[in-house]
Formats: sequence, structure tokens, C-alpha cells
Amino acid sequence: MNLLIDVKIENKKIIIAGGGSLAERKVKNLLPFNPEIYVISKTFTPFLQGLQSQDQVHLIEGDLLHNQGLLDQFKDAILVYAATDNKQLNTLVAESARENKILVCAIDKPDICDFFTPATLKKGSIRVGICTDGKSPLMSKMLKDRFSNLLTNQDALQVELQHHVREIAKLEIRDIKKRRDLLYEIYQSEEINQLLKKGQLDAAKRRVEKIMRLDHENE
Repeated sequence: MNLLIDVKIENKKIIIAGGGSLAERKVKNLLPFNPEIYVISKTFTPFLQGLQSQDQVHLIEGDLLHNQGLLDQFKDAILVYAATDNKQLNTLVAESARENKILVCAIDKPDICDFFTPATLKKGSIRVGICTDGKSPLMSKMLKDRFSNLLTNQDALQVELQHHVREIAKLEIRDIKKRRDLLYEIYQSEEINQLLKKGQLDAAKRRVEKIMRLDHENE
């Protein structure tokens, strides 16, 4: 059984073995999270070469199968992706990563993976990950498209409002149950939800702060 986790990879080193279309696809998925991406391969797609010219990735030219010294690049990485069409090379990459206690994902080869990258959809601070244990990337994408229609801007604003309330409540309400009840009250408030539906987050915050002041005065 696999555990879905949300890992911060900004400014962290990630290795991708392979310089073809699989590697390119993985790089495109990783770029928005601003990691330090190192791609190791004998050849690279024009797209990857263009990213290097923009200092967005580091390309290391070489043959991992015949130059074991390249495996030293793995040592300070947090994740490794085997993204080649060579089964022997992918196996070597996976074994080398594990020797360095680094999690590895072999794209399209779930049997030698330590983790899978879920299809994700984002709305504000909300991120939803969909994973099929590497069995069906197509279904991950189709489910992502289906669930994306369920998330609304109102949901994203509710997250921001709940965060705002929690920060105030931590300082002003000692009782944990009362804090939790307040959060539920806000979530269920028709008045506040109408404000969020109209995109009026600041007005919702002011209304919540007024409710909290009144509740405090009535204690």
C-alpha cells in the first residue's frame, strides 16, 4: 500500500536519467515547483537544450551504463527518475538510487518504482492528487479532468478564510473544541458562503472577525 504525501521540492536536487520525450515530459511537470533539475543522458531533446540555455535545468552528457562515475550525481538528490527506454539502464538507475537511500520512480515501469507522481489539479491553495499506482496514467488524467469540475473558486477562498480564522483563533480561543466549532460554523454560514461565491474574501474576513468579537463579548 502506498502513501500519498505532499513534498516540498523547491531548490532541491532532482535527477532525471534520460534525455528523450519521457524525460522532457517529466521536466515539464517539475518546472513549476522550482527544483534543481539535473538531466543525465547521451543526447537531449531540443526542448531540454533550450531549458539549459535559460538556466532552468542542468544537462550532464554521458552514458550511465558505461560511466559509473555519473552515478555520483545521485548522492545529494532527494528524488531520482529513470526516464529512458532501456530496461537495463532503468534498473541500474533504480538500484543506484536505493543504494544512496533515494526514492526512485521509473516512468512507465511501476514494478521498480518506490513512488509515483500523481496527476494533480490545483485551485488556489487546494491541490488534489490522483494516483493509480502507475497502472493507468490515462485514468489518472481522465479522473483529474472529471474532478477539476467539482472544485470551485469558492472552495479556494474558503481555504484562505479558514486559514485567516485559525490564525486569529489560536491567539484568542484557548479551547480547542470551541475553535473547531467556530471553523464549522463559518464553513456552514450561508451569509459567508454568499460573500465567497461573489469573490468577496475581504468582506468575508471582516464579517468573521465581527462574529468572533461578538462571541468574545458574550462569554
